[in-house]
Amino acid sequence: MPHSDSLFRSRLRHWPWPVLLVWSVLLLLPFGRSAELPGALMAVAAMVLWRQGRLSPVAGRCRAFTIAFLLIWVPMLLSLPDAVTPAEAGRVTLLYLRFYFAGLFIVWAIDSRGKRNLLLRLTGLLLLFWAADALLQFSIGRDLFGYPAGTRLNGLFGRHLRLGIVLAILSPLLFGWSLERLPRWIVPIPFIAALFVVVASGSRASWIMFTVILVAYGVPFLRARRGQALVVAVVILFLLATAATLSYRLFPTIASRIDTTLLLFSGDEAKVDQALAYRLPIWRTAVSMLEDNPVNGVGVRDFRNAYDHYAGPDDFYLKQGRRPTHPHQYLLEIGAEAGSIGLLGLLLLYGLLLRQWRAASPPQRRLAWPVAVAMLAMWFPFNTHLAFYSSFMGQLVWWLTALYLALISTGGSGDERTR
Repeated sequence: MPHSDSLFRSRLRHWPWPVLLVWSVLLLLPFGRSAELPGALMAVAAMVLWRQGRLSPVAGRCRAFTIAFLLIWVPMLLSLPDAVTPAEAGRVTLLYLRFYFAGLFIVWAIDSRGKRNLLLRLTGLLLLFWAADALLQFSIGRDLFGYPAGTRLNGLFGRHLRLGIVLAILSPLLFGWSLERLPRWIVPIPFIAALFVVVASGSRASWIMFTVILVAYGVPFLRARRGQALVVAVVILFLLATAATLSYRLFPTIASRIDTTLLLFSGDEAKVDQALAYRLPIWRTAVSMLEDNPVNGVGVRDFRNAYDHYAGPDDFYLKQGRRPTHPHQYLLEIGAEAGSIGLLGLLLLYGLLLRQWRAASPPQRRLAWPVAVAMLAMWFPFNTHLAFYSSFMGQLVWWLTALYLALISTGGSGDERTR
């Protein structure tokens, strides 16, 4: 009996359960709040590891993540004294700590090239499945789970129109796995599948993010292959044009969105506002909140509660009896809800991430590159965004941040832990 028990423990130690737990956040992401479960398990596991002395939040690899999180969380805390609804802002701020402990677990768990490669492979296969499921939905009108195509391609994300955004943000992980592990003749297949699904999703934010990712991958690729640069550029432009044309002809909603987007170049403010999905009044209101509360904002997630007070008398949304929940632009959201302290924290976070990159060795940069590109696309400022302080984006932001900081300090090989 003791022998069988020791054998079970030995197998458990070699079973990659920490990697699977980290990956399961993405696995459950399409299913509403289900992704909170693995996040909660990771948070609890991190606390247990901390108590056992196997993880230190202020030493080794975890130290940088602790600083990164505090640069966002402390401004949230400092926004509470002037919050419109202190109880609600306090609840959001307190619950936000779950992302910190879950992130500590990620930094602890992904500590070698092998575990990084396993996570990348699992994520690449998952994203490929999402794309294939969406393509099936496009072909027959329903996906594997029975979700109808509707006016926009959304796969197994169902009524939550987030497939394009999530696939665009995470696509560098798919490309990284494909480029590193698949035969060269297969590599274009995941790229084409992701490209078509992102375009057909009808999300203009995802189009911009995917463009950022293409540039981030394309520039180094073309520099290394100058002789093939023209051919590759022509092929990519052809694929983009084909995906856009098919989506324009087959999805009336996407055709309408493309036509509306072109109004950005009309020079008429009303048409520009229409092209921006009537976001100009939201952005003006966010700026007014920041101007009136320049130090610590109106409170985290209190944009909706402060909207009536700061919106103009002829506000587009007030006329309809609606209240936007967030500014749809993360810089304005952080500025309005956490003030200049929040923006300073974000700026310092950028500096921390860049400093980690510059201090890393070339092998470490190669390990972290797909995640770095994903974060660049997610935080590209000239775009519209989901609510930064929301549960959904909180999971993505801190999952990627923790993974980046884990990989940028990971050795080239082996399973050495440098906590």
